[in-house]
Amino acid sequence: FASTLLAASAAGPALAQPDAAVVDGGKTGPIEVVVWNIRKSLGHVRVAICTSLTFGDSHRPCPYHGDAPAHAGMTTVIVPDVPAGTYAAQVYQDDDDRNTLKRGAFGVPLEGVGFSNDVAIHLTAPRFWDAAFDYDPSTALSLKIELRYFPNF
Repeated sequence: FASTLLAASAAGPALAQPDAAVVDGGKTGPIEVVVWNIRKSLGHVRVAICTSLTFGDSHRPCPYHGDAPAHAGMTTVIVPDVPAGTYAAQVYQDDDDRNTLKRGAFGVPLEGVGFSNDVAIHLTAPRFWDAAFDYDPSTALSLKIELRYFPNF
């Protein structure tokens, strides 16, 4: 399993990225992420909004983050202050609140994970363009992402 899956998704400062186009004079807005299929009310659900340069890259953190306490069933996370651009979201449930995705043998996630566009997870991390979406802060955006668990990705 790809070792880069969600490697850069722990919460961190919002950083400007060269491939995240900012329009409308730098206007930003929130992205709502509704995460469902959460098995237990433990820890937090963590969301990273990534550029094509940061998606799945363990050496470059995704620039925009949000988290919320996990609730069995469904949790909504708001990621604030995102400029217009093309992004992909990666999500995981941080059961133990260690700000990192717990992994087993071969890097297989031991916590629920998901991606925008509900991209299927196989033996490698999804490609950016399969999970990509366009965002315009002048229009409300709500993503719905299913958490998936090994071995039933």
